[in-house]
Amino acid sequence: MNKIIFKCQSITPMFLGGADNEPDLRPPSIKGAMRYWWRAMHGHLSIEKLKEKESDIFGNTEQRSKVILRCKTSEDLKRKQKPFEKNMGTGIAYLFYSMDMNNRQYFDNIEFEVILKSKKKDKDKDKDVLKEAAYAFWLLANLGGIGSRSRRGGGSFVITGIETDGDLGFDFMSGARDADAWIRDLKKGIEIIKHSTGIYSIQSKTRFNSFQNVGIYLVDESFDKAENALDFIGQKYKSFRESKKDDAHNIEQYIENNKPIKAIEKASLGLPISYKVGYRTIVAKPDSDDYNRSASSLLISIVQINGKCYPLLVNFNSKILPDNIKIKVAGTTVSHPNNTLKQDFIKSLKPLNSLKTIQIL
Repeated sequence: MNKIIFKCQSITPMFLGGADNEPDLRPPSIKGAMRYWWRAMHGHLSIEKLKEKESDIFGNTEQRSKVILRCKTSEDLKRKQKPFEKNMGTGIAYLFYSMDMNNRQYFDNIEFEVILKSKKKDKDKDKDVLKEAAYAFWLLANLGGIGSRSRRGGGSFVITGIETDGDLGFDFMSGARDADAWIRDLKKGIEIIKHSTGIYSIQSKTRFNSFQNVGIYLVDESFDKAENALDFIGQKYKSFRESKKDDAHNIEQYIENNKPIKAIEKASLGLPISYKVGYRTIVAKPDSDDYNRSASSLLISIVQINGKCYPLLVNFNSKILPDNIKIKVAGTTVSHPNNTLKQDFIKSLKPLNSLKTIQIL
């Protein structure tokens, strides 16, 4: 096995642009997303070993990648390109708010192919390298997305076909007829990937987003269109965040009464974050020149099961910043949040009586 062809279909808006914001489906965007999921597959390794193995497969500034990635589409991306508009839905506008601010263009319902090919001449090593890259792509397709706002539902896609002359260890094409069957197929694939990488479960927070400590949740509320599923979960996320007013109150109490701030709980949903306190805008951000942001470890995507679309949540129990970095807000520094706000959001969906939890670790 030295070549794999994935046939894919995008199901939520993809914000992918080249120069002058022209639509462009490029290998670096896809490979960058694959690296993220490959690191999650290998979260049990030391940072030194992680970098070594990642560079060996995907390359770095000193060595070329051992996996060649090509992508192509017969679609006319310029004709498919659309301007992002707030009237797509309240929930979608909330999830994609920065796209409107930056006048970003997007395209959706795109058919495309991703071709993975190994450069190694040793057949056994060739197979191992290509299989690891394929596993990362499978996780990307099932749990993530491509392009800007991929952590908030952007760029979700589905694998519609696969061509390979080798054994990948499990069937990448689920063919599930319902949510329960899809969950079983996903769990099976993840267990095989875990076994192949030697990852093990732990209870404590991990330094990076890792399958050592993760929860995956399928909201068993189906929609005929992906945009409706995205708007649904976006509205739930918006309502939840807006209901959490403790941070702003605590900041106000610190400014007016010098009352210490114990933590900025919304930081677990990503930094920097702005708060309206009276007439002022207060920004909470990492207290370090080496870190200007911390991306959320709660990921939202949309999956397609037998023609129906469902919201999916992936919650990594990881540290938002290194232990020696604190959060700066209103001229003071505060400790890291306890990281439970993400879980609180997931629990807030339970009154719908429609939350299915996938126990993978």
